[in-house]
Amino acid sequence: MHPHVKSPLLHTHMRYIFLDTVSSTNEYAMKTLAKSDPPENICLYTYNQSAGRGQIGRKWFGDTDKNIACSYVVHPHNLLAKNQFYLNQAFSLAVHDLISSYVDKPVRIKWPNDIYVEDKKIAGILIQNVLRAESISSSILGVGINVNTTDFPPNIPNPTSLAIVSGKSFELHPLVYKLSDLVEHRLQQLTLNKESLAKAYDALLYRKDVEHSFTIDNESQKGIIRGVLPDGKLELEMHGKRHYFGFREIRFNIPHGQMG
Repeated sequence: MHPHVKSPLLHTHMRYIFLDTVSSTNEYAMKTLAKSDPPENICLYTYNQSAGRGQIGRKWFGDTDKNIACSYVVHPHNLLAKNQFYLNQAFSLAVHDLISSYVDKPVRIKWPNDIYVEDKKIAGILIQNVLRAESISSSILGVGINVNTTDFPPNIPNPTSLAIVSGKSFELHPLVYKLSDLVEHRLQQLTLNKESLAKAYDALLYRKDVEHSFTIDNESQKGIIRGVLPDGKLELEMHGKRHYFGFREIRFNIPHGQMG
């Protein structure tokens, strides 16, 4: 465990907890909340996550001492539950900022919150909110980042890593602290200017404004991503008309036949 570190942007303390091994940092964070409901912000991280989870119950591949699994317990101020997608935007942008600082290829956010380098997935995000009445009392912002893995199992669709993209290996610990700074910056932006946050997120959407193939109602259909609504629904133009989809209503058909 690291000492408390004062956040220069949020004017709060971030407590760092390193876990030698854990099934899921998000699950551990949720149990921590249930037991003590800590008032400070917490960063739980490990380099050995055995049962990481992604969106819609998907598994996240962990490779011991090569990649990062990290969950932040934060307490958004005056954020209504109906506006919770702003947290997805803030955290997705923070992870994007980290990845893009180390690679010279296009880094994009695949809606709702995977991070892609070109057509390959380098990070996956899972956010869980704890509600109190109509507001969010605390949030768990979880991310798995492929850092030094260069050999993935064949059943993992379109993966990549910082090592593959850059041709370099990385120390893991400094990446966690750098991500924390970026998370604090984007959460500050959430507090001060939600509109600029949404605009930045939209500008970085994977496959935006180009025709792409999607699976909708078990059928392959083509459409053009035009943006994301405040409630998180994807805005898709199809045959000259706008359609809107929730998280489980549409899937990307990734090049080379992979589904995302």
